[in-house]
Amino acid sequence: MTRIRIMLVALVLLASVFGAFADSKADYGLQLDARWRGESDGRDMSSDTNMIHASALRSRLGVWMKQGDVKAYVQFQHPHTLEWNSSALATDNTVDVHQAFILVDRFLTDHLTMKLGRTELKYGDERLVGAVGWSNIGRVFDGVVFRYKADANWIDFFYTNQSGPGMANSPNSLFTGLWGRMDALNLEAYLLHKNLVGPRPDGEVVRTEARTTAGLYYKNMLTDQISTSGNAAYQFGTFRNWNGVGNSVDSDIGAWLFAWQVWYSMNPETMPAIGVGVDLTSGDDDLGDTSIGTFDNLYYTGHKFRGHMDLFLGSNLRGLRDVYFTIKMTSYDRLTTAFSFHNFAEMAAPSGSSTSVLGNEIDLDSSYKLKPNLSLGAGGGLYLPDNSNLDSALWGYLMLSTVFNTGK
Repeated sequence: MTRIRIMLVALVLLASVFGAFADSKADYGLQLDARWRGESDGRDMSSDTNMIHASALRSRLGVWMKQGDVKAYVQFQHPHTLEWNSSALATDNTVDVHQAFILVDRFLTDHLTMKLGRTELKYGDERLVGAVGWSNIGRVFDGVVFRYKADANWIDFFYTNQSGPGMANSPNSLFTGLWGRMDALNLEAYLLHKNLVGPRPDGEVVRTEARTTAGLYYKNMLTDQISTSGNAAYQFGTFRNWNGVGNSVDSDIGAWLFAWQVWYSMNPETMPAIGVGVDLTSGDDDLGDTSIGTFDNLYYTGHKFRGHMDLFLGSNLRGLRDVYFTIKMTSYDRLTTAFSFHNFAEMAAPSGSSTSVLGNEIDLDSSYKLKPNLSLGAGGGLYLPDNSNLDSALWGYLMLSTVFNTGK
């Protein structure tokens, strides 16, 4: 009941503010998006257990106002579980501010923009930094983003803190970086730094990891029918393990990512297309030495990559090799269907042994536009593990989403 009162008060305040600005020179807008998704989850790879059924409605209400070069934006979010088991959806059932920031154009100079507050960050294809739109919670960053733009070229500097100070026994993650685009080359370059601090055995907070990622992202239409995109990145830095009070072991980080795909469209007008690709992340072949070869996926949008069943979201210690192909078809500008096959294997193995094939995944996803602002989605996946001690896994979903925009 308290949450309902909070939302009612917020709506009254928003309506009052809109009324005050209606006759002014300020621009304003309101956006409401709602998404219901039900899932049937049998990803535990055991035929002895029943599938878990979950359902959630994620609602987001955003309001923005702009006058001159200054814009303010606030977005509320409520992921509601509809009284069913929500463990598979990681929904916390609380009303929260998903985004809240001030955006200033022509900040100090004509080419500089500043964004300050809580915001989503999306770069490249979101293979390293993304908002995780599939999630019922999503990901945001608290901090500041500066963008310098000249024509179609731009460079961002961001300084963010993922978890605030004063959180007992919880690491604070400082994530900073440079990300820029050279439009003539269809190329983006980035330098990212992740700094973790946490408590050592005596309780004193110290740095535990300093990891830098340098890389390139490329996307281009080579011909009317062939397109390609991908990432290549290398990570270096140090990781500190504490064996006791005052006793620590520093490990050197040396890890890499190579993810690339090529698409061929047989008929660009109806978009039947075939895509092939690889997603390779390095792993550690000796977990007991003082070097770390495991690539950290940082803050990527996991559901877009490595299969839609989300079985390999984490940064696998042994690394991961994903070789895949996709067939995608769009009909009448309303129905889109995609079929994907993935083959997963470890990238590294202990000395004297061979890398392990993990299994195969088959995904099927469809989206149908019922109305201009209403879409129906459905799909699922089947995972066939290579391990004879595991059973096949099955997962499926049904989703309905809508978006409303208004303002001036």
